[in-house]
Amino acid sequence: MADPETIRGTFGTNQFESGIKKLDVRDFIFQLQPEEAPFTTLLQRIRKEPTVDVEFSWFEDDLLGKYTAINNATGYNTSATTLKVDRADIFIVNDIVKNTRTGEVMLITAIDTTNNTITVTRAWGVTAAAAINDDDPIFRLGNAQAEGWSAPGSVITKKVKKSNYIQIFSKTVEFTTTAAAIATYGGKRRDYERKKKGVELKRDLESQFLFGEPKLDTSGPQPRYQTGGLLYFLQQGNAPALNANGKKLTKSAFDLFMRELFTYGSSEKILIASPMIIGQINEWAEGSIVSDPKEYSKWGFKFQTYYNTYGTINMAPSRQFIGPYAGYGIVIDPKEIVYRYLEGNDFTLALDIQPKDTHVLRDEYHGQVGLEVHHAVQHGYIYNVTDTPAT
Repeated sequence: MADPETIRGTFGTNQFESGIKKLDVRDFIFQLQPEEAPFTTLLQRIRKEPTVDVEFSWFEDDLLGKYTAINNATGYNTSATTLKVDRADIFIVNDIVKNTRTGEVMLITAIDTTNNTITVTRAWGVTAAAAINDDDPIFRLGNAQAEGWSAPGSVITKKVKKSNYIQIFSKTVEFTTTAAAIATYGGKRRDYERKKKGVELKRDLESQFLFGEPKLDTSGPQPRYQTGGLLYFLQQGNAPALNANGKKLTKSAFDLFMRELFTYGSSEKILIASPMIIGQINEWAEGSIVSDPKEYSKWGFKFQTYYNTYGTINMAPSRQFIGPYAGYGIVIDPKEIVYRYLEGNDFTLALDIQPKDTHVLRDEYHGQVGLEVHHAVQHGYIYNVTDTPAT
């Protein structure tokens, strides 16, 4: 054997042999991504229902409309009795309607749903007839029958069918039996990677449920599905929307948005938004915001709560709203959201699914799930917010 090399003089740290020093490695490997899926966390606390097919549907209905508007570019003079409106099918004969701009009350005597016209008796009240403008709002007050009346014709609303798909989510961790047996800092590498895949899956699920669009793809040998997310259903369903027009939020604009937002649904809703939006609300609403530690145990994450005359909004920042979505926020009424899963196929962690004749270990998270969103007008969204001061 050759003589070993020698170290002469003072022994310093640069003389240690390569690999001999015990490294100061903390027995925990920090995740790059923090817990960033408040909506997915919330889904575990709201209604869950199985579906028996990859496409699931629901029906939405509403009461008969109360408002329409005049639809005639030149308007009408004080003697006109046949009026064209946006929708005549919400009325029956002997309905009382009011032009809310002029205050004039009119009695409907005939209806033509084909041409969207109503025939009225003008000034059927104490307010005199006045010229009618295009787009004047026409408000249905009620129905006034004469003594000895016959029951009027029936008018009911049609239910609207909405649909979405489940989506098959899958994340896999695979190690050779040799690699899985090696001791590493931070614990067993297989356990660590499995936990990390769970966080990644939760993040993917959050992205899909916020921003996805429904899709059935039959181009391959087997069909593939995409579940539609909140933003899709809210934009398609004319949900209340606040456009900041490339500026910072203002309290006045936000309060007007809340007035429309709380027209329907619960008096308490949840805003999931970018840190930028939550921060801007904090700037001008400090006196109206509280943090309620009890909400943590209820939902699994912390809220800040904003109160005003119209209702209560619990706010949760989400790091999903970054990049092109940094100026977005979504308000939900949790009572009108349903988490759907294919019967027997909610999320699960399947261990050791590798073939028996191979020396690898394979674990898989998988689930076949989707989202059901009722009545877009009970939710809302904010968009086009930046850090540019509003003028």
